[in-house]
Amino acid sequence: MFTHISNHTDWIYKNRELVSLITNILIAITLGLLFLLSPFKPEMVVEDMQDILAILEYQQPLQEVKTQKQSAIPNQGTSTDVSKKTDVLSAIDKKSQQTEVKSNLPLDESSIEQNSSHLATSKNTSAGSQNQSLSQIAPSQNSSNQQLLNANAIYEAALKEYIEKIKRYPTSRDARLSRPEGTVRIFIELGRRGDLLSYSVVNTSGSNLLDMESLRTIKGGSYSPFPDEAFVGETTHKFFVNMKYHLITNLSNN
Repeated sequence: MFTHISNHTDWIYKNRELVSLITNILIAITLGLLFLLSPFKPEMVVEDMQDILAILEYQQPLQEVKTQKQSAIPNQGTSTDVSKKTDVLSAIDKKSQQTEVKSNLPLDESSIEQNSSHLATSKNTSAGSQNQSLSQIAPSQNSSNQQLLNANAIYEAALKEYIEKIKRYPTSRDARLSRPEGTVRIFIELGRRGDLLSYSVVNTSGSNLLDMESLRTIKGGSYSPFPDEAFVGETTHKFFVNMKYHLITNLSNN
């Protein structure tokens, strides 16, 4: 039995184009028979469409009459609204004309004088208040600047006094023989904590002995930190110190 079925399937597979053609022909024949035997006819469709058009033509005049009535009603309302608006505008024009007439009336001389005097007094009071505020601000700023300058000057004076105290005349054999004199100008840079950052000779005294001794003095010193009110906003500050070496005074110090 199975061999018989397999033979049929093999034959169908081999002749598949012929089988597909036969099936398509059978389907077309069945569709044609169904179309011929069906009760639906195109004439009925045409008659139904004519009936629908007749109904629509009958209802269209009624709709036009309704739209004409509706358009007539708002026109009446708009006419009344326009009349109300014209009344309001006329009233506004009358009020504006009255205000213009009042504004065009001449002012009395007494009222003009009172207004001018009032304006003058107000200007004088405002100017006086501004001058008072400026006079209050100016002394405060001057006092703060003077305090800063005083603090800077006090620290610099104390620094120079300290350097003058630790200054010594050179004690070498060459210094005793030559006995040099002169002024050495020294550059010093200090940090806010009093640490010595850099130093050098700006103007020489003409003697290497005095120049070297001045540098040795600056290097061996211990310096006090800056006060909070001195050199505000600066992390370091540079000083210039004149170190004078005279034979009589230096021998008395030694």
